Amino acid sequence: MNSKDLKIAITGPENSGKTFLFNSIAGRSINEEITVTIGVDLIIKKIISDEILYRLYLWDIGAPYISHHLNYCHLNYCQIIILCIDSTDPNSPLKVKKSYEDMKCKKIVPCKNIIIVLTKIDSAIPQVINKSKKLAKELGHRLIQTSTVNKQGIDKLIKIICAHNNTGVYKKTFKHYYPHPRYRRHHC
Repeated sequence: MNSKDLKIAITGPENSGKTFLFNSIAGRSINEEITVTIGVDLIIKKIISDEILYRLYLWDIGAPYISHHLNYCHLNYCQIIILCIDSTDPNSPLKVKKSYEDMKCKKIVPCKNIIIVLTKIDSAIPQVINKSKKLAKELGHRLIQTSTVNKQGIDKLIKIICAHNNTGVYKKTFKHYYPHPRYRRHHC
């Protein structure tokens, strides 16, 4: 059986559902009392799809960590970036657009596969859904609607993640995923 490694960064504004999405993809139980993620949380999830073993290295990057310079180093070593939009916050699409533009300025975006995920869809505000669809169309990326309460859209997201790897974009060996902290400064 063939195997493929994928590093996936889940990022977005504060309270946008990154940790809930992270736990849903990883198959962890959902706890309503999740605190703010400080720094980065990592888990490895193994999935078999089309007779290929995918090892998903999921990185939940906390919002306070987003503005920090090293965050962009983490994003440089991933193959897929998931940008979360909170469907209950009218300002969330604008925050995600700003974050996207920051990544574009740092030259992270052009070589990456980006998936825009609209979270908390079970309690969404219709105008946020419309803004998010317009944003995804404007940026040229796919928009996936998810709900971690009833697992809506999670299986579809996992299939899309596995399909992205089949394009062969930005393959690196495992040792390049986690460079020594001393060397990160030279690559950023």
